[in-house]
Amino acid sequence: RTFAWLDEHRGHGADDLLMWIAAWRLRAIPDALEQALATVDDLIARPAWSNPNPEGYSHNGDMGAMTCLRALAWAVHALRDELGDERRARLLDKLRLQGQIFFELALLNRDYWGGSISQDHGRKSLAGFGVAALHLLGLLPEADLWCRWALPRIARSWDAMPRDGVIPYSSHYHQYLYLE
Repeated sequence: RTFAWLDEHRGHGADDLLMWIAAWRLRAIPDALEQALATVDDLIARPAWSNPNPEGYSHNGDMGAMTCLRALAWAVHALRDELGDERRARLLDKLRLQGQIFFELALLNRDYWGGSISQDHGRKSLAGFGVAALHLLGLLPEADLWCRWALPRIARSWDAMPRDGVIPYSSHYHQYLYLE
């Protein structure tokens, strides 16, 4: 795979962050580090990950939140030496804030995302949050609690996945949502 799309694409979203980091680390594309750091700054500055309503569910407790949490948790490690003290502190503060909001919403909703924890929203949101929490162990004290809460639920959601080849209704005509 090449990184030619970077010449035309200058996004500052969570998925873009991962591509900028890869472009910098794997291909030494000249402005990729600058773009990665700008993306980190942009994601940190967004209240509720850019939802105009800071109480918005999808940006605080669903796949939108999980995608940002996971990307920034990876970035803490991938850009460790490039973040600088001030940006790193702001990034960890943002991860702490949004991670706690995600966690509290999950508790309030009793693990009920998108209809069911076995549907794509629940399974993806929970697993992605768990990945972020694992990457934040030792960096945020809250990450220990988040992991202790998320890991058993992730195991239960995997156990709940149908093994008979039937695609859940939430993923009908969109098998990629279930069969990543």
